[in-house]
Amino acid sequence: MTGAVMALDTAWPWIAGLGALLFLLIAAQALLFLRQTDALRALADRQDRIEAREPGPATQDSVAAQQRRLDEALENLRQARDKASRADRASQAKSAFLAMMSHELRTPLSAIIGFAEMIEQQAIGPVGNTKYRDYATDIRQSGQHLLGIINDILDLSKVESGRETLQEQTIAPEELFDSVRALLAVRAQEAGVTLTFDVPEDLPAMRADKRRLTQILVNLLSNAVKFTPSGGDVTLRCWATPGSGVVFQSIDSGIGIAREDIPLALSVFGQVENDCEQQGTGLGLPLAKALAELHGGTLDLQSELGRGTTVTLRLPAYRIVDPSPGEESPEDDAETLQQAAAG
Repeated sequence: MTGAVMALDTAWPWIAGLGALLFLLIAAQALLFLRQTDALRALADRQDRIEAREPGPATQDSVAAQQRRLDEALENLRQARDKASRADRASQAKSAFLAMMSHELRTPLSAIIGFAEMIEQQAIGPVGNTKYRDYATDIRQSGQHLLGIINDILDLSKVESGRETLQEQTIAPEELFDSVRALLAVRAQEAGVTLTFDVPEDLPAMRADKRRLTQILVNLLSNAVKFTPSGGDVTLRCWATPGSGVVFQSIDSGIGIAREDIPLALSVFGQVENDCEQQGTGLGLPLAKALAELHGGTLDLQSELGRGTTVTLRLPAYRIVDPSPGEESPEDDAETLQQAAAG
């Protein structure tokens, strides 16, 4: 037993030295592994950078295709911008031309109408043959019709060019509808059409351009009377609430318009083919729509062949004048209206 212990004591330094050597070998192997890992990682990073700087054929094709698409999109955008610019310049030139021609035509036409009225009324003495008076009446009526078309063209060109401004005031509903009724009563009677105003008595006042609002309603109702056969009905309805704003509806029992022709009816000089003997100029509805939008409102047309037409004019709720006590002065109304329109 003592000999075994002595042998172990003698072998232990060798065992310890061998363990230390084994530990050093393992540590060296681990260190080498770590260095190889770092080297491989660095090599991979370098390869990524090289590929990023020098893309392969597939990557180059993809980049080139994307660049071509971008160039095409930019070219299409440039062409669209050029077309829009040319269209805008053409529209401005057209509006300027129409405005100039309208002014040039109105002066001699007014003289023709005036002299025709003098002959018709025999203002400076009897004409003699009554047939000449009939001719004078035809001249006056034709001149007034042509003057109305010229005025519509001038108004539309002013609105389109942005030169039209509203002369706003507080309008009492009864005054507005009395004016419209006076302008259309004879026309409806001659056409054999019943004209009805369905308006609540408590309708509040509104703030708008009275002349332009009257013009819108007269245009809408004139169209309704024109395209409603004798014995038919034309109704103007109106209501106002904070939710809907001020709403006017022209409702007729006339010949109607096909659904696909409604956009044409709202376009300038748009003529919808129908069997009616009276044809419009294609200006009334577009002008009414333009004036409605100038008031911040909208104009909508719903129709069906043989079932009549309904045209709805909506003005925003801020155009309703509060009828409650302590109502603001007209100056305050104007300021409030401007703030509401801006906000």
